[in-house]
Amino acid sequence: MRPKDLREIGLDELAQKEREAREELFRLRMRRATGQVENRMQVRSVRRDLARILTVMGELRRKRAESSAQSAAERSERGAPTGSARRRRGAAPLAGTEARG
Repeated sequence: MRPKDLREIGLDELAQKEREAREELFRLRMRRATGQVENRMQVRSVRRDLARILTVMGELRRKRAESSAQSAAERSERGAPTGSARRRRGAAPLAGTEARG
């Protein structure tokens, strides 16, 4: 897999490819332990593919975080209330954020 090809697909599909690569790596390691691996370079190849997938997923998550931070900054410049501003005004907390006691 080439990183260029991985960047063109979505985060959900990358997560699926990550699961598949981890499963394949597990199977190869088990076969290697029992002496059944025909091609020892296959383990290396799958390990590197997994690293590429994880790298591209990290890049996409950083881009998503940067864009959401940028949009939050734009909202604050416009004067739109943020989550903390809503709480200061006495609005009800969002679901799942109430204090545990």
